[in-house]
Amino acid sequence: MSDSPFAPTSQGHLSEQTMPVARKLLILSAAPGYGGAERSIETIVSHLPDKFEVHVLAESSMHIEALAACRHSGLIVHRVDTRDGEMLAQAAFTLMSVWIRVQPDVIIANTYDSARILSRARRLLPEIDRKAFIYVRDFLWGSIDRLLARLPNAAIIVPHEVVLERPGYLTRTAADGRRVYIMPDMAIVEPDAPPHSTGAGPMLHLATVNPWKGHSDLLEAVAEIHRRGISMQVTSHGWGADRALKTEIESAAAARGIGRLFVLKDHIPDPRPLIRDSVAVLVTSVSHSGGPETFGRTVIEAWAQRRPVIAYSAGAPGRLIRHETDGLLVQEGNSVALAEAMCRLQSSPSLQNELGSAGYERVQREFSAPLVVERLLRLLLHPESRIERDPDP
Repeated sequence: MSDSPFAPTSQGHLSEQTMPVARKLLILSAAPGYGGAERSIETIVSHLPDKFEVHVLAESSMHIEALAACRHSGLIVHRVDTRDGEMLAQAAFTLMSVWIRVQPDVIIANTYDSARILSRARRLLPEIDRKAFIYVRDFLWGSIDRLLARLPNAAIIVPHEVVLERPGYLTRTAADGRRVYIMPDMAIVEPDAPPHSTGAGPMLHLATVNPWKGHSDLLEAVAEIHRRGISMQVTSHGWGADRALKTEIESAAAARGIGRLFVLKDHIPDPRPLIRDSVAVLVTSVSHSGGPETFGRTVIEAWAQRRPVIAYSAGAPGRLIRHETDGLLVQEGNSVALAEAMCRLQSSPSLQNELGSAGYERVQREFSAPLVVERLLRLLLHPESRIERDPDP
């Protein structure tokens, strides 16, 4: 890691070899729900040098609890709410109070609602976005160009180039010559994670319940497997954002006689034990209804536990995964092909280990938390370099 002022310790955190230029971070991570965006912030906080003072404005109770579990000595969490205009204004007031009192060196706005808070605050503090980085993590930002136009000095971070390639999304931002950086997501890599060779565990799906995570397609795949007389357990863990959809899926599974084979369960704070014991991790996100995936954090989390991945070849997972090398790609929406890939992997522990081991080696090289956090800090502390991609060659 060459001449960076940060280096991983033996515990996988970053320590300062020299005093960094900036030591105060202000992170806006406000959203009523909970998912990969929030977990990314928790990973970042867990791997920051101890001397960093970190203020996080957070909304989700699950996110706040997970942040507290990070046990970073310099972390202060401020609870905010964005459910209506009055609460959003109060959140902007909280941001301004922290900004004036702390004088942070960098602001990261991690979600759409976070950018809205920052935009509100800029009405009274017009300089507040000069040190801001807006992390656009998905395709769910309504009126994104109008919102970013109210934050003209902020830089943009995206997790993968697919975000920049979508027609009509971030087009004005790119045309205005704004600084845009590509920074991948990260995973906590278990040292010497053992291969899992029994093939006896469940297939695992980690996804918030919403229309673009592919629960309906996965339901059809499990039904197809059941029709073939093959025994396979699939469990899906995630925050139940769309309760009506959750009820619909559970009812459909029961009607097809697979209610015990395809089970929707609540989100769990740390999915690593479940991943470790699974046959494979499934990523069935589609490219409509708010999709596709703009990175695929679940992919690298599976690799970090030496587990293989089966994914639709849509969005970033379709480019991230090397078919037949570190995962299996399936045509989006083809539930029969998805079922066949699931059966193939369940019946071959050797293929599980081959794909999982290749993914493990790759995540160590490219996506381990200390490595990506180091790159992120180099970007945040030295944005004048105007690099447009991940700063490591």
